[in-house]
Amino acid sequence: MSERHVLDEQNGAVLTLTLNRAEKRNALGNQLRGELDECLASAGEDDSVSVIVIKANGPDFSAGMDVRANIGINAELAAAQRGVTRLQDFMLRVRDVPKATIAQVHGHCVGLATQLAICCDIVVAAEDARIGVPGWPNDWIADWWVFRVGAQRAKLMNFTSGSLLSGLEAVEWGFAAKAFPAERLDAETQRLAAWIAKTPAEMLRLKKHAINQAEDQMGFRTVARYTATQNTLISRSESGHTGGDYAREHGFAAARERYGPPPPVE
Repeated sequence: MSERHVLDEQNGAVLTLTLNRAEKRNALGNQLRGELDECLASAGEDDSVSVIVIKANGPDFSAGMDVRANIGINAELAAAQRGVTRLQDFMLRVRDVPKATIAQVHGHCVGLATQLAICCDIVVAAEDARIGVPGWPNDWIADWWVFRVGAQRAKLMNFTSGSLLSGLEAVEWGFAAKAFPAERLDAETQRLAAWIAKTPAEMLRLKKHAINQAEDQMGFRTVARYTATQNTLISRSESGHTGGDYAREHGFAAARERYGPPPPVE
């Protein structure tokens, strides 16, 4: 049996789900997403759970999409769009789980992983976390960032390959709610989760649903459906292959250097 990609541990009313694919920087491959989906569905039905913390083993929260298993590049257009839609559906299920959820972010949290964080109710980050954009142009769109940081900052992040915010900057921008020194992150997140768990579970569920509905009225779910199509079109376009092709030919470090920020202005 293969090693579990998601570990679970419950302490009182707080369930901690730990991404456990550190050797792949917790890239969101099929097995990891499937196990996380199952854990969240089970927790959603468990009356003993009020709060779910999603964290990760290893130096990074998640490098985002598992590029070795990237959907859409070689598939037929219709199949590619179905694949992207399934990915969006997974993220929306994370958002809809009827428990309070906290993303505990440390190290790098990039691309698709930022969408996982956004779909949690609260993001808590290490002050030195690195949150942002893949290192070369690809089909990832910072669409859901609009609901956290505004359209202008979402465009800034999405137009500049390799852009990264620290945890402190993420709080300033509104992506994260709180940031703590890395050595205190785990303890402070568990403290916050235990505090939230003091609120009756039914009340948490109703409040979460109401706030999610307010965000949906502002277009969150509609945007998810629209950009599933845009992701597919970009991935299938000639330009959509440019960055990935360069990375495969010259290596990820060379691609990050090519598409990263120019030298500082003297």
